[in-house]
Amino acid sequence: IEGCQDLSDTERETLEAAVSNGYFETPRDGDLGTLAEEFGVSKPAVSKNLRRGQRKMIQRVVTALNDIEN
Repeated sequence: IEGCQDLSDTERETLEAAVSNGYFETPRDGDLGTLAEEFGVSKPAVSKNLRRGQRKMIQRVVTALNDIEN
């Protein structure tokens, strides 16, 4: 949960929209184009925001898992 504090507003909003639009579902309902239109930015910009947000969250999860194992 602390990883959420590291997210910028843009990263948080992008991740929330990706979840809402089914971007992480299998099969995927939403795509980068849908998210780009929603935010009025390019697909690469959305991708960058998603990756940055995911990286921050995953780094915190990995750290927490390592702490649990020790």
